[in-house]
Amino acid sequence: MSFASTVRCVLAKVKWNVPILIYAIVQFIAFLLVLVATPIDMYRFRPQYITPNTTVVTLWGVKLGVLNTTNTISSDFLWRRCIPRRDRFRLAQACAVLSIFVYGAAAALGFIMLYCCSFFRMVCVALNIVGAVTLCVVWAAVAVTYHVEDNEFCWKESVFSTYGAGFVLLLVAWVLDLLNIAVLLLPVSIAAGGAGGSSNRDSNKEDESSNGHSRESSMEGSRQNYLSEGV
Repeated sequence: MSFASTVRCVLAKVKWNVPILIYAIVQFIAFLLVLVATPIDMYRFRPQYITPNTTVVTLWGVKLGVLNTTNTISSDFLWRRCIPRRDRFRLAQACAVLSIFVYGAAAALGFIMLYCCSFFRMVCVALNIVGAVTLCVVWAAVAVTYHVEDNEFCWKESVFSTYGAGFVLLLVAWVLDLLNIAVLLLPVSIAAGGAGGSSNRDSNKEDESSNGHSRESSMEGSRQNYLSEGV
């Protein structure tokens, strides 16, 4: 089979599944965003606080440069005097890793639904809801730390840093996740509305038909009475 024939075959299968195609593509983009955002900077130090070995803060600690894979200071050591903040970041780490798997699974099922297994729709809805919750935990932990001073040793992070690219990417992925939930649920609502509308139309037709028969019967009765009077 030629490449052109393969493309035509694929397009023929997916042309009636536009909402699912949109879902699969958007979910894959969201998955990539979470995958890229998880290990990179949540905060970026303000210029006056940059040192030769520290420029950004990730979920796992402080490191030199966004793309550097080695932490110079671990998250536990960084927040050693801020127990609530340390625990908050531990939870964020776990939820970030879980989100990668959830978003990846949802994207994979989305592409599978282009060809078969439409019952995966509700599975994807469930996965997207779980992903929205877990990713919300991650960016909320980062945002709370940025704006809230926990104690005299734990100033709000906004004093030292600005938000990093990782935080922005997580927010974008989370918004895409919410939009995809709507995409999955919208066709169901339309189908339900269409069925209801069809039922109403059928009922109206039956009423009109019944009224028509009644009028015909009444006219026929009047005609018979008129003829009998004439006789």
